[in-house]
Amino acid sequence: LPEQQEIAEILQTIDQKIEIEKKKKELYEELFKTMLNKIMNQEIDVEKIEV
Repeated sequence: LPEQQEIAEILQTIDQKIEIEKKKKELYEELFKTMLNKIMNQEIDVEKIEV
């Protein structure tokens, strides 16, 4: 039984990390769309962007 509890805690931690990564992905996608929109509308001058 203690082993099962430990496994459950590990899986819960993994699930939490997965949710955090999903949220980060959503935020990056939103940022990408916003930046792309601003570039297409010439609100951002791409010539001034350093890569």
